Amino acid sequence: MKSIFRQAEGECYLCALLEQMPRYYPPSMLEEHHIFGGPYRKASEKFGLKLNLCKHHHTGDIKGNKDAVHSPDKNDYGDFLMRMAQSKFEETHSREEFRQIFGKSRL
Repeated sequence: MKSIFRQAEGECYLCALLEQMPRYYPPSMLEEHHIFGGPYRKASEKFGLKLNLCKHHHTGDIKGNKDAVHSPDKNDYGDFLMRMAQSKFEETHSREEFRQIFGKSRL
């Protein structure tokens, strides 16, 4: 399933959101981020809870980027994306369904 989030082709979701100026990348420069990973990765895929992110915002780079969702340094981007995804999910499903599928509410 495609993402349920509106995103232009080649756009990094966080670049567009944080910088309020979309940056466009060739497909090879974008990485798919499943908002709920680990045991919930398949559910993220099933319900379209995933985004395209540039490497800078997904896994970082050799400089130790602190803006990456998967940065070893704690930031709020992962939590923010989870709350946003839950809100989007609840536009068509209940909070109880969300809890049953994704373990707990983030809202």
